[in-house]
Amino acid sequence: MESQTGGQTLTVTGDYAGTGGTVVINTVLGDDNSKTDRLKIGGDSSGTTNLKVNAISKPGAQTVNGIQVVEVAGQSDGTFSLVSDYTTKDGQKAVVGGAYAYTLHQGSGSGNKDGNWYLTSQLTQEPQKPDTDPDCKQTNTCPTDPDKTRYSAGVPVYQGYVQNMQVLNKLPTLQERVGDRYLDWANDNAADQANGAAVDSRGIWARIEGAHNRLEPRSATGMKQDINSFIMQTGVDGQAIWYSAWQFQIVLR
Repeated sequence: MESQTGGQTLTVTGDYAGTGGTVVINTVLGDDNSKTDRLKIGGDSSGTTNLKVNAISKPGAQTVNGIQVVEVAGQSDGTFSLVSDYTTKDGQKAVVGGAYAYTLHQGSGSGNKDGNWYLTSQLTQEPQKPDTDPDCKQTNTCPTDPDKTRYSAGVPVYQGYVQNMQVLNKLPTLQERVGDRYLDWANDNAADQANGAAVDSRGIWARIEGAHNRLEPRSATGMKQDINSFIMQTGVDGQAIWYSAWQFQIVLR
């Protein structure tokens, strides 16, 4: 459709037969009331048609019924397929608005089996509820209904970003970890512990760390993380020149 702002309606007064062509609409990817172009068919629909969605803006929101993009007054036997380069985990084509993924379905997301087509950002099939203990209400262990929101693929990445950064949040150098070290190389005696300096009579050190973290937060996205980290640092501090008033050291790390 020619409109670049959405809100236009292409009306077919009679029957509509798709032959594999493409209908392009402009849509705001938000809630049910989002502004959108619409194909309105006054009769029956048949055949196959591709539907390409140009997102005017992508605020993203959870829909209830969905954004109606095709209205069919008669028998709705035609098939509309969303054109997109993004496929959801359950194999459906989707367009992304904000944190939400919108898929195309016949019938509203609230369960109304009309012949219209909607962009919905919620799962259209009821998630299978886990088995419940009949006495769970007494023990307060009854599972809650699974979240039905369809999030975009990037949301779990954003959610796990903080944990990834926390794993990497370590002091990088020996000086930052233990502070300045004083070595009395002339007499081969380290500084006295009483003055607060580190006692290192030999300047050879190593730092080896390893960790495995598995995170399974109870979140709407179902994000899980396995984080393996390993650090190995070694160093040799050697005296090159010594004088009573100063010393020059070579440090290899």
